[in-house]
Amino acid sequence: MNRIKLSALNKRNGTYYFEDQVFTGTAFSLQQNNYVIAEQIVNGIVISNYYPQHLQNESLTAIDATDIWEENEGNLDIPLSYFGKPYTGLAYGFSGSTCDTEVEYLNGERIMEAVWGEQGLVLLVIKASKNVQRYEWHENGTLATASIRHSSSAEASFGFSENGDIHHLRLENGFTSYLLAHAEDIAYCPINDKSDCYKKLSSKNITLTGNEIDDEFLAELVKHNSLKESEKISFRKTALSISGLYVLQNINNLQQVNFSDTPNGLLLGNHLRQILPNIKIIVDNITL
Repeated sequence: MNRIKLSALNKRNGTYYFEDQVFTGTAFSLQQNNYVIAEQIVNGIVISNYYPQHLQNESLTAIDATDIWEENEGNLDIPLSYFGKPYTGLAYGFSGSTCDTEVEYLNGERIMEAVWGEQGLVLLVIKASKNVQRYEWHENGTLATASIRHSSSAEASFGFSENGDIHHLRLENGFTSYLLAHAEDIAYCPINDKSDCYKKLSSKNITLTGNEIDDEFLAELVKHNSLKESEKISFRKTALSISGLYVLQNINNLQQVNFSDTPNGLLLGNHLRQILPNIKIIVDNITL
């Protein structure tokens, strides 16, 4: 990992090295009273101060909070105080000489958290004024999950395979309309609009959730062959109607359909049984 305490680097002829290799990355210098100065180093040369990409405020103060978090048993939700006052600024956490955690606080409350692994970001949580975002990454560095919730109740979540295909999709309460108006507020939004879902949905086992999953959306998925590999589709809290189910006849590999927490789920399941008599249909854990 290229996020290292400055004390772990060697400086020769004005160039920083780590384990005899010219260092490129972020170096953290620990100061008195747990203050931290972070700098970007490229080809062994300091080029600028380092600030996390997703800062919510211009937080200039930075501290080493490793010991404080350990005292709190790793619970970063516990309000952070520094010299007896609620802390506003950056806090870094270290594992040995490696910086693997950075958190931004506002008046003691966590508003941004990033956790790093060998391949880069592992976890990112952003609590902005109008939305909450959470992202996780696979070990190969590709996005694994994304969850975005706006204060208006618009919400979306995505689950990805390691090659980038969506296998879980949740769209609720006008999220796609919100996205078009506020895309710049979202750190790693995996789609630009609904049409992107048609391109990226691809899995043998797909879960579709939310009231934006309606007849029209399902028909578009089938039309664009997004579900052609699907053997099992799970619908949860969707806005599907009976008429929207007929497109499922066009999915040749389909073996099972689940409905859960879905209005008229039993009615939908029984009607689908007539359309597709040879597949397994489960409604709220009951096999029809």
